[in-house]
Amino acid sequence: MKEQTYAHKASISSGLKYGFIIIFKPFAGFSDMKNEKKGNIISSLIFIFLLILSSIIMQQYSGFIFNTNNVKLLNIIDEITKVIGPIILWCIASWCVTTLIDGEGSFKDIVMSIGYAIIPLLLTRILYTVLTNILILDEGAVNGVILSIGTIWMGLLVFSSTLTIHQFSFSKTIFAIGASIVSIGIIIFIGLLFINLIEQMYDYFYSIFREILLRL
Repeated sequence: MKEQTYAHKASISSGLKYGFIIIFKPFAGFSDMKNEKKGNIISSLIFIFLLILSSIIMQQYSGFIFNTNNVKLLNIIDEITKVIGPIILWCIASWCVTTLIDGEGSFKDIVMSIGYAIIPLLLTRILYTVLTNILILDEGAVNGVILSIGTIWMGLLVFSSTLTIHQFSFSKTIFAIGASIVSIGIIIFIGLLFINLIEQMYDYFYSIFREILLRL
């Protein structure tokens, strides 16, 4: 039992370390992740959790000169939703699109790849938080550049993961990513319509319920 526990911990540790191989050698890294089973789903979920934590820290502990948030009004649920929501939408949309166009990656592969692809965003948010407590207002442009680098770097990792794990060509990868973004928009639109329908049904039945109570 102890050997299994140690092996499990070692697997998670190696999976976390593997993330830093992926961000510097994305094509080889994602290829080995799929074909040689390097990395693991638990490690990718840990990176997602750390991104949530970094978002909360950035909002609460960024230097007051650059922090426009009211630190007294922190809503942890909102912060979790801001991170988890887009990731879930991307995984669902990407899986639907790549399945339709004969992608070779599974849903698990997509979840794992996005977990590793967000590492630059995680690192740059931590760096941003530190620098906002050091830099002066005139040097604030540096912070914007840092966050932009993290976003672009993450985008490149998403591109390389889509191309690699699904065995797509360059043009097919562009199409898959574009179609996934459009699919996210459609999912959000349908979701809003569904919520609106539920609210209307609630108002309708509630008004009937009140009418019945008034007549009793």
